[in-house]
Amino acid sequence: MTGRAERSARPQHPAAGSGPPIACGYLRRGEGKRVSVPQLQQRIMAHARELGFALYHPIFVDTVPGSPLQRNAFRVLLDVVWELHITTLITPSLWHLSQDDAEARQARRRLTSYGCDVIFMR
Repeated sequence: MTGRAERSARPQHPAAGSGPPIACGYLRRGEGKRVSVPQLQQRIMAHARELGFALYHPIFVDTVPGSPLQRNAFRVLLDVVWELHITTLITPSLWHLSQDDAEARQARRRLTSYGCDVIFMR
């Protein structure tokens, strides 16, 4: 995962240009939250449909605390975004990237540097 910035060209995804654009979904489960993971996943799927995206499955879900790069699902998400040229990430809010504002902005910048826009549902 290190070294992505040095790559000069990404491999072309075989499905590029066919069908609706593909978005990824991401959420982080936190303590004390009232909305369940399945409810959030349903909302992400509905939001993707409303915006005309096909949703890459599965939706990436982190259930452990830590900075984004310390979380398994977020690291895998970065790999998928890079390798498959995913141009959009749908997540409920900035909090799902990180509770820490600086970390959340850094995670968003990383995704943007890979050519992936982040859409917040609220």
